[in-house]
Amino acid sequence: MKVKFLTLYPEIFPGFLGHSVTGKALGDGKWSFETVNIRDYAFDKYGSVDDTPCGGGAGMVMRPDVLGAAIKANYTSGRLIYMSPRGIPLNQAKAHELANEENLTIICGRFEGIDERVLEAYNVEEISIYTITGVMVGQQTTDNGQQSLSINISNLNAGVYFIKVNTEDGEVVKRFIKN
Repeated sequence: MKVKFLTLYPEIFPGFLGHSVTGKALGDGKWSFETVNIRDYAFDKYGSVDDTPCGGGAGMVMRPDVLGAAIKANYTSGRLIYMSPRGIPLNQAKAHELANEENLTIICGRFEGIDERVLEAYNVEEISIYTITGVMVGQQTTDNGQQSLSINISNLNAGVYFIKVNTEDGEVVKRFIKN
């Protein structure tokens, strides 16, 4: 299997993928990877890759022209995946399905996400990785009629995590970094 990572931070690879089961498989040549720096496809001298969302909204998103150019230059075949907290969960069945692919191209997002037009134009599949380790990280409690959520991150490895909470008012996604 060949995996191509489109990322703003190619220097972090293989990172945790170079350890444990994935690291052994990498060492045994069962899969290989290539990184592509999305910033190399920026159109200005500053390497700008972010902009405000089309139609407004909070935060910044990855620019569709820059990410589109990176995809067009590097995606040739196989599945095109965006790691997104709003994607379908990566479970054991999905992992087996992806393991049978010859080529995967994975977009590693940044900021508040990527411009929705890119997802639609390239028919990108969104996949979410959370609780893949099976570790329970949240516990819901009630205090004086108010619901709260406590999150124990002591068992999690260092890295970037996303928490998705569905409430009566809608969905909230938060990102945090554990050092």
